[in-house]
Amino acid sequence: MRLIERAVAEGSYPAHHLWGADGLRAAGHEVTLGQFGVGRRTLTHLSWRLGNRLGDIEQGAILARRARGGAVVFAGEAELARGLSLLGRVPLVGTVHGYTGAWMRRLDVALCLSSQMRDELVALGRDPATTPVAAWGPELGYERYSATGDDLVVCAGQTERDPATLLAALRGTGIAAKVYVAAPAAPAADGSVEVVATKVPGAPPIHYGAALEDLRRASVVAIPLARADRVLALSEVNDALALAKPIVMTRIGAIDFDPEAVGCGFTIAPGDVAGWREALTRLAGDPALRARLGRRGREWAERHHNADTFRAAVLAAIESLQPGYRK
Repeated sequence: MRLIERAVAEGSYPAHHLWGADGLRAAGHEVTLGQFGVGRRTLTHLSWRLGNRLGDIEQGAILARRARGGAVVFAGEAELARGLSLLGRVPLVGTVHGYTGAWMRRLDVALCLSSQMRDELVALGRDPATTPVAAWGPELGYERYSATGDDLVVCAGQTERDPATLLAALRGTGIAAKVYVAAPAAPAADGSVEVVATKVPGAPPIHYGAALEDLRRASVVAIPLARADRVLALSEVNDALALAKPIVMTRIGAIDFDPEAVGCGFTIAPGDVAGWREALTRLAGDPALRARLGRRGREWAERHHNADTFRAAVLAAIESLQPGYRK
Protein backbone atom coordinates (compact mmCIF):
# COMPACT_ATOMS: atom_id res chain seq x y z
CA MET A 1 0.00 0.00 0.00
CA ARG A 2 2.86 2.39 0.68
CA LEU A 3 4.21 1.69 -2.82
CA ILE A 4 0.78 2.46 -4.24
CA GLU A 5 0.64 5.67 -2.24
CA ARG A 6 3.97 6.69 -3.73
CA ALA A 7 2.77 5.82 -7.24
CA VAL A 8 -0.39 7.87 -6.73
CA ALA A 9 1.70 10.83 -5.57
CA GLU A 10 3.90 10.49 -8.67
CA GLY A 11 0.86 10.35 -10.95
CA SER A 12 1.47 6.81 -12.22
CA TYR A 13 -1.55 5.30 -10.46
CA PRO A 14 -5.13 6.57 -9.95
CA ALA A 15 -6.03 7.32 -6.35
CA HIS A 16 -8.92 4.85 -6.07
CA HIS A 17 -6.27 2.16 -5.53
CA LEU A 18 -5.68 3.68 -2.08
CA TRP A 19 -9.06 2.24 -1.06
CA GLY A 20 -10.26 5.40 0.65
CA ALA A 21 -7.18 6.06 2.78
CA ASP A 22 -6.78 9.51 1.23
CA GLY A 23 -10.38 10.33 2.14
CA LEU A 24 -9.75 9.37 5.75
CA ARG A 25 -6.74 11.67 5.87
CA ALA A 26 -8.73 14.50 4.33
CA ALA A 27 -11.31 14.06 7.08
CA GLY A 28 -8.63 14.51 9.74
CA HIS A 29 -7.83 10.92 10.65
CA GLU A 30 -4.29 9.77 11.29
CA VAL A 31 -3.75 6.96 8.81
CA THR A 32 -1.06 4.28 8.60
CA LEU A 33 -0.87 2.07 5.51
CA GLY A 34 0.22 -1.54 5.55
CA GLN A 35 2.55 -3.27 3.14
CA PHE A 36 1.83 -6.06 0.66
CA GLY A 37 3.42 -9.47 0.96
CA VAL A 38 4.34 -9.64 4.65
CA GLY A 39 3.94 -13.03 6.36
CA ARG A 40 0.96 -13.88 8.54
CA ARG A 41 3.10 -13.95 11.66
CA THR A 42 2.63 -10.18 11.65
CA LEU A 43 -1.00 -10.68 12.60
CA THR A 44 -0.03 -12.15 15.97
CA HIS A 45 1.78 -8.95 16.86
CA LEU A 46 -0.94 -6.56 15.78
CA SER A 47 -2.54 -6.13 19.20
CA TRP A 48 0.55 -4.61 20.80
CA ARG A 49 1.74 -2.87 17.66
CA LEU A 50 -1.49 -0.89 17.59
CA GLY A 51 -0.27 0.96 20.65
CA ASN A 52 2.85 1.97 18.74
CA ARG A 53 2.40 1.84 14.96
CA LEU A 54 0.87 -0.56 12.46
CA GLY A 55 4.11 -1.26 10.62
CA ASP A 56 4.21 -4.01 8.04
CA ILE A 57 0.83 -5.69 7.86
CA GLU A 58 0.05 -7.69 4.75
CA GLN A 59 -2.38 -7.07 1.91
CA GLY A 60 -3.38 -3.51 2.33
CA ALA A 61 -4.49 -2.81 5.89
CA ILE A 62 -5.26 0.79 6.82
CA LEU A 63 -5.14 1.90 10.43
CA ALA A 64 -7.20 5.02 11.15
CA ARG A 65 -6.78 6.62 14.56
CA ARG A 66 -9.03 9.25 16.02
CA ALA A 67 -7.62 12.23 17.87
CA ARG A 68 -7.85 10.79 21.41
CA GLY A 69 -6.42 7.35 21.06
CA GLY A 70 -8.30 4.33 19.85
CA ALA A 71 -8.07 3.02 16.32
CA VAL A 72 -9.98 1.17 13.65
CA VAL A 73 -8.32 -1.25 11.23
CA PHE A 74 -9.63 -1.30 7.67
CA ALA A 75 -8.68 -4.45 5.76
CA GLY A 76 -8.87 -3.99 2.03
CA GLU A 77 -8.68 -7.71 1.27
CA ALA A 78 -10.94 -10.49 2.52
CA GLU A 79 -8.33 -12.97 3.74
CA LEU A 80 -6.53 -10.29 5.71
CA ALA A 81 -9.84 -9.33 7.28
CA ARG A 82 -10.31 -12.96 8.25
CA GLY A 83 -6.92 -13.12 9.97
CA LEU A 84 -7.42 -9.83 11.76
CA SER A 85 -10.89 -10.83 12.94
CA LEU A 86 -9.35 -13.66 14.95
CA LEU A 87 -7.70 -11.11 17.23
CA GLY A 88 -11.02 -9.79 18.48
CA ARG A 89 -9.31 -6.83 20.14
CA VAL A 90 -9.74 -3.89 17.79
CA PRO A 91 -12.65 -2.49 15.77
CA LEU A 92 -12.37 -3.95 12.27
CA VAL A 93 -13.80 -2.91 8.92
CA GLY A 94 -13.30 -5.41 6.09
CA THR A 95 -13.94 -5.10 2.36
CA VAL A 96 -15.78 -8.12 0.99
CA HIS A 97 -14.68 -8.92 -2.56
CA GLY A 98 -16.02 -12.40 -3.16
CA TYR A 99 -15.71 -15.19 -0.67
CA THR A 100 -18.13 -15.08 2.21
CA GLY A 101 -18.36 -17.20 5.35
CA ALA A 102 -19.69 -17.29 8.88
CA TRP A 103 -16.40 -15.84 10.19
CA MET A 104 -17.37 -12.50 8.61
CA ARG A 105 -19.87 -12.02 11.42
CA ARG A 106 -16.81 -11.01 13.46
CA LEU A 107 -16.28 -7.89 11.34
CA ASP A 108 -17.67 -4.76 12.97
CA VAL A 109 -18.51 -3.42 9.51
CA ALA A 110 -18.42 -5.46 6.29
CA LEU A 111 -18.13 -3.18 3.25
CA CYS A 112 -19.49 -5.29 0.39
CA LEU A 113 -18.41 -4.53 -3.15
CA SER A 114 -21.66 -5.95 -4.51
CA SER A 115 -25.26 -6.53 -3.48
CA GLN A 116 -24.82 -10.27 -3.92
CA MET A 117 -22.04 -10.33 -1.34
CA ARG A 118 -24.20 -8.33 1.05
CA ASP A 119 -27.16 -10.68 0.61
CA GLU A 120 -24.96 -13.71 1.27
CA LEU A 121 -23.63 -12.22 4.50
CA VAL A 122 -27.07 -11.16 5.73
CA ALA A 123 -28.28 -14.71 5.06
CA LEU A 124 -25.43 -15.92 7.28
CA GLY A 125 -26.69 -13.75 10.14
CA ARG A 126 -24.96 -10.39 9.72
CA ASP A 127 -26.87 -7.28 10.70
CA PRO A 128 -27.86 -5.43 7.48
CA ALA A 129 -27.10 -2.13 9.23
CA THR A 130 -23.40 -3.05 9.49
CA THR A 131 -23.23 -4.68 6.05
CA PRO A 132 -23.45 -1.83 3.54
CA VAL A 133 -22.72 -1.99 -0.18
CA ALA A 134 -19.81 0.26 -1.17
CA ALA A 135 -19.18 0.73 -4.90
CA TRP A 136 -15.45 0.96 -5.65
CA GLY A 137 -15.35 3.48 -8.46
CA PRO A 138 -12.64 5.33 -10.40
CA GLU A 139 -10.73 8.51 -9.58
CA LEU A 140 -12.31 10.48 -12.39
CA GLY A 141 -9.91 13.40 -12.06
CA TYR A 142 -6.80 11.29 -12.71
CA GLU A 143 -4.81 13.15 -15.36
CA ARG A 144 -4.11 10.06 -17.48
CA TYR A 145 -7.80 9.31 -17.86
CA SER A 146 -7.91 10.90 -21.29
CA ALA A 147 -8.31 9.00 -24.54
CA THR A 148 -5.46 9.00 -27.07
CA GLY A 149 -7.15 6.94 -29.78
CA ASP A 150 -10.06 4.82 -30.93
CA ASP A 151 -8.52 2.03 -32.96
CA LEU A 152 -8.08 -1.15 -30.93
CA VAL A 153 -10.09 -3.69 -28.95
CA VAL A 154 -8.17 -4.09 -25.68
CA CYS A 155 -8.44 -6.83 -23.08
CA ALA A 156 -6.07 -5.83 -20.28
CA GLY A 157 -7.29 -7.82 -17.26
CA GLN A 158 -5.78 -11.06 -16.04
CA THR A 159 -7.62 -12.58 -13.06
CA GLU A 160 -10.10 -15.33 -14.02
CA ARG A 161 -10.27 -14.15 -17.63
CA ASP A 162 -11.52 -16.16 -20.61
CA PRO A 163 -9.23 -15.15 -23.49
CA ALA A 164 -10.09 -18.29 -25.49
CA THR A 165 -13.67 -17.10 -26.05
CA LEU A 166 -12.53 -13.60 -27.01
CA LEU A 167 -9.85 -14.86 -29.40
CA ALA A 168 -12.32 -17.25 -31.04
CA ALA A 169 -14.77 -14.36 -31.51
CA LEU A 170 -12.11 -12.15 -33.09
CA ARG A 171 -10.89 -14.85 -35.48
CA GLY A 172 -11.63 -13.94 -39.08
CA THR A 173 -13.13 -10.52 -38.32
CA GLY A 174 -10.03 -8.48 -39.13
CA ILE A 175 -10.65 -6.37 -36.01
CA ALA A 176 -7.43 -5.05 -34.50
CA ALA A 177 -7.03 -6.13 -30.89
CA LYS A 178 -4.53 -6.51 -28.08
CA VAL A 179 -5.19 -9.24 -25.54
CA TYR A 180 -3.26 -9.73 -22.31
CA VAL A 181 -3.17 -13.38 -21.22
CA ALA A 182 -2.05 -14.58 -17.78
CA ALA A 183 0.05 -17.45 -19.17
CA PRO A 184 3.73 -18.21 -19.79
CA ALA A 185 3.17 -18.30 -23.56
CA ALA A 186 0.79 -16.55 -25.92
CA PRO A 187 -1.85 -18.69 -27.67
CA ALA A 188 -2.20 -18.51 -31.44
CA ALA A 189 -4.23 -15.61 -32.80
CA ASP A 190 -5.12 -13.94 -36.09
CA GLY A 191 -2.70 -11.50 -37.65
CA SER A 192 -4.84 -8.54 -36.59
CA VAL A 193 -4.66 -9.61 -32.94
CA GLU A 194 -1.63 -9.15 -30.66
CA VAL A 195 -1.52 -11.50 -27.67
CA VAL A 196 0.74 -10.60 -24.74
CA ALA A 197 1.70 -13.33 -22.27
CA THR A 198 2.11 -11.85 -18.79
CA LYS A 199 3.60 -14.79 -16.89
CA VAL A 200 6.78 -15.37 -18.89
CA PRO A 201 9.47 -16.94 -16.65
CA GLY A 202 12.31 -14.52 -16.01
CA ALA A 203 10.55 -11.59 -17.63
CA PRO A 204 9.63 -8.51 -15.57
CA PRO A 205 5.95 -8.05 -14.77
CA ILE A 206 3.92 -5.78 -17.03
CA HIS A 207 3.31 -2.50 -15.25
CA TYR A 208 -0.16 -0.99 -14.91
CA GLY A 209 0.96 2.00 -16.92
CA ALA A 210 1.58 -0.09 -20.04
CA ALA A 211 -1.90 -1.57 -19.95
CA LEU A 212 -3.40 1.86 -19.29
CA GLU A 213 -1.71 3.27 -22.39
CA ASP A 214 -3.41 0.54 -24.43
CA LEU A 215 -6.74 1.31 -22.81
CA ARG A 216 -6.34 5.02 -23.59
CA ARG A 217 -6.24 4.23 -27.32
CA ALA A 218 -8.89 1.49 -27.18
CA SER A 219 -11.99 1.54 -29.33
CA VAL A 220 -13.59 -1.08 -27.05
CA VAL A 221 -12.62 -2.54 -23.68
CA ALA A 222 -13.28 -6.29 -23.76
CA ILE A 223 -13.70 -8.10 -20.44
CA PRO A 224 -14.24 -11.86 -21.00
CA LEU A 225 -14.61 -13.67 -17.67
CA ALA A 226 -14.22 -17.32 -16.80
CA ARG A 227 -16.49 -17.34 -13.74
CA ALA A 228 -19.47 -15.37 -12.48
CA ASP A 229 -19.44 -16.04 -8.73
CA ARG A 230 -16.67 -13.65 -7.67
CA VAL A 231 -16.17 -9.91 -7.69
CA LEU A 232 -13.93 -9.53 -10.73
CA ALA A 233 -12.80 -6.98 -13.30
CA LEU A 234 -13.51 -3.84 -11.26
CA SER A 235 -10.14 -2.24 -12.06
CA GLU A 236 -10.67 -2.68 -15.79
CA VAL A 237 -14.28 -1.47 -15.53
CA ASN A 238 -13.09 1.60 -13.61
CA ASP A 239 -10.51 2.44 -16.26
CA ALA A 240 -13.00 1.99 -19.11
CA LEU A 241 -15.67 4.14 -17.44
CA ALA A 242 -13.25 6.93 -16.62
CA LEU A 243 -11.83 6.88 -20.17
CA ALA A 244 -15.35 6.91 -21.70
CA LYS A 245 -14.73 3.65 -23.56
CA PRO A 246 -17.55 1.23 -24.50
CA ILE A 247 -17.42 -2.09 -22.67
CA VAL A 248 -18.20 -5.62 -23.84
CA MET A 249 -18.24 -7.93 -20.85
CA THR A 250 -19.25 -11.42 -19.78
CA ARG A 251 -22.42 -11.45 -17.69
CA ILE A 252 -21.47 -11.80 -14.02
CA GLY A 253 -23.87 -11.88 -11.10
CA ALA A 254 -21.35 -11.17 -8.37
CA ILE A 255 -21.00 -7.47 -9.21
CA ASP A 256 -23.66 -4.80 -9.58
CA PHE A 257 -22.25 -3.37 -12.82
CA ASP A 258 -23.96 -4.37 -16.08
CA PRO A 259 -22.89 -2.50 -19.25
CA GLU A 260 -26.30 -2.91 -20.88
CA ALA A 261 -28.18 -1.67 -17.80
CA VAL A 262 -25.88 1.36 -17.61
CA GLY A 263 -26.10 1.87 -21.36
CA CYS A 264 -22.36 1.82 -21.97
CA GLY A 265 -21.89 -1.46 -23.82
CA PHE A 266 -22.94 -5.07 -24.23
CA THR A 267 -23.24 -7.98 -21.79
CA ILE A 268 -22.52 -11.45 -23.20
CA ALA A 269 -23.40 -14.87 -21.80
CA PRO A 270 -20.42 -16.93 -20.56
CA GLY A 271 -18.63 -18.72 -23.40
CA ASP A 272 -20.86 -17.20 -26.12
CA VAL A 273 -18.43 -16.81 -29.03
CA ALA A 274 -21.16 -15.74 -31.46
CA GLY A 275 -22.42 -13.10 -29.04
CA TRP A 276 -18.94 -11.66 -28.63
CA ARG A 277 -18.36 -11.62 -32.38
CA GLU A 278 -21.66 -9.86 -33.03
CA ALA A 279 -21.04 -7.16 -30.41
CA LEU A 280 -17.44 -6.49 -31.46
CA THR A 281 -18.31 -6.41 -35.15
CA ARG A 282 -21.18 -4.00 -34.56
CA LEU A 283 -19.00 -1.64 -32.53
CA ALA A 284 -16.12 -1.85 -35.02
CA GLY A 285 -18.37 -0.52 -37.78
CA ASP A 286 -20.03 2.30 -35.85
CA PRO A 287 -17.75 4.98 -34.36
CA ALA A 288 -20.75 7.11 -33.38
CA LEU A 289 -22.18 4.24 -31.34
CA ARG A 290 -18.84 3.72 -29.61
CA ALA A 291 -18.67 7.39 -28.67
CA ARG A 292 -22.25 7.42 -27.41
CA LEU A 293 -21.84 4.31 -25.26
CA GLY A 294 -18.54 5.52 -23.83
CA ARG A 295 -20.01 8.89 -22.94
CA ARG A 296 -22.93 7.24 -21.13
CA GLY A 297 -20.53 5.16 -19.04
CA ARG A 298 -18.51 8.19 -18.01
CA GLU A 299 -21.66 10.14 -17.12
CA TRP A 300 -22.98 7.22 -15.05
CA ALA A 301 -19.67 7.03 -13.16
CA GLU A 302 -19.81 10.76 -12.47
CA ARG A 303 -23.25 10.38 -10.92
CA HIS A 304 -23.11 7.03 -9.15
CA HIS A 305 -19.81 5.15 -9.26
CA ASN A 306 -16.57 6.95 -8.44
CA ALA A 307 -13.77 7.25 -5.90
CA ASP A 308 -15.58 9.94 -3.94
CA THR A 309 -18.61 7.74 -3.29
CA PHE A 310 -16.32 4.96 -2.07
CA ARG A 311 -14.33 7.33 0.15
CA ALA A 312 -17.59 8.44 1.74
CA ALA A 313 -18.57 4.83 2.46
CA VAL A 314 -15.20 4.06 4.06
CA LEU A 315 -15.31 7.24 6.14
CA ALA A 316 -18.83 6.44 7.36
CA ALA A 317 -17.76 2.92 8.34
CA ILE A 318 -14.69 4.09 10.25
CA GLU A 319 -16.48 6.90 12.07
CA SER A 320 -19.40 4.65 13.02
CA LEU A 321 -16.86 2.82 15.21
CA GLN A 322 -15.39 6.04 16.63
CA PRO A 323 -18.32 7.70 18.47
CA GLY A 324 -17.87 11.37 19.08
CA TYR A 325 -15.09 11.77 16.51
CA ARG A 326 -14.66 15.32 15.31
CA LYS A 327 -12.12 16.73 12.89
